[in-house]
Amino acid sequence: MLIRYPEVSSVRYEPENHALVFSFFLQGQVDVAKKNACLKDLNTCFEVCTELDREFPKMGNLTFTSLEDITIVMYHQEINQITTGEISLLTSILQNHFANEVALDPLMVDEDDMELQEELIDRLLGHRDILSEQKQIVAYRDGGKVFVYNR
Repeated sequence: MLIRYPEVSSVRYEPENHALVFSFFLQGQVDVAKKNACLKDLNTCFEVCTELDREFPKMGNLTFTSLEDITIVMYHQEINQITTGEISLLTSILQNHFANEVALDPLMVDEDDMELQEELIDRLLGHRDILSEQKQIVAYRDGGKVFVYNR
């Protein structure tokens, strides 16, 4: 997921909640009006998607946490609910609202590899019922590399 979506700074699997947590880093403090507009658009898009596709998940929990010179956006979703369409929608809307603030650490991946990564994500999410990991897994990107830790 980190290779396919350069907007995502980290992904964490929480076994106690059976949830994935996606983190996005935004430069600076986020304007409240901009944050509210983003949340409104996300809610609207999720509502439309669930009306058009009954299997599209309900929106997970999105939080904004401001620190000194960065805002961390975290998206929590149950592992049995998450879809690639949801991830694409989330990253697209965040990119639309925070195009100049979202921290990107793009890996040099061409279009064919991007499609391959998306197919791989779809395949993995298609077999989420076999996930039996009891430890927290954290993956993050740093300096064009992806690190994965099983804690």
